[in-house]
Amino acid sequence: MIAAVITQDPTPPARSGPVLGPLLLTLMSRDPARRPAYAAIRDHLTQAAS
Repeated sequence: MIAAVITQDPTPPARSGPVLGPLLLTLMSRDPARRPAYAAIRDHLTQAAS
């Protein structure tokens, strides 16, 4: 299990929908440089809530 977390990309969320799914995948990125900044997360969630 731990080896999979280290070596494999996460499985796309099945129930998060088309708006939150991509955001969740970027938040779970193994590469910290690919994760969005706080402001981008806030903006995405604000847009999703509208």
